[in-house]
Amino acid sequence: MNCEEVARLLPLFLDDKLADYDKTSVKEHLATCADCRLLLADLRQEQELLRSLPQVAPPPTWRADLFNKIALAQARKQKARRYFVPRLGSLAAALLIVLLVSNLLVFPHYLPGSKQAAEPDMKLMSLESFSVGEDTQVTTTQEDYAGQQRTAVAGVNAPLRSQQLRWWLWSSLLAVSIWAAGAGFFYYRYRLMGQ
Repeated sequence: MNCEEVARLLPLFLDDKLADYDKTSVKEHLATCADCRLLLADLRQEQELLRSLPQVAPPPTWRADLFNKIALAQARKQKARRYFVPRLGSLAAALLIVLLVSNLLVFPHYLPGSKQAAEPDMKLMSLESFSVGEDTQVTTTQEDYAGQQRTAVAGVNAPLRSQQLRWWLWSSLLAVSIWAAGAGFFYYRYRLMGQ
């Protein structure tokens, strides 16, 4: 054993709570190490000093005071929960409603019956054959026409989706900032009330 391990085991060695193998290892080390013997002597002296001190009984109201402090701490937690949860929950619900309503006002194409709810009317080409020149005939099938129309509608709606995504991002960040400011305000008022 090295000195560090022995120093860690010395309090247990003094209290006679070591296993036999560890006890013999500590004794062998103490026989060869003067520093550890000095440390053991210091620990014995401290232990004897502590045992010589008179026992002090706690005051009779100590247990009741301890339980009162625990009950008071639990009551403060419950009071804080009753104070913060309704206020911050109501603030979060109000901000969510404002976000949804403002989204419908800024992007009204979600509302049923709105003029923007229908897809844009686009005519790309006729379904019939037409002539390009004297020799060439170009025909467009139903599938080609439908695919070209879907591509055109997606191209028209892409900037709108991008705008809406940016709107949701910035309005959500603003809502979270307002909620955090509200949480700070309520916490400040709670502390001012002396709770």
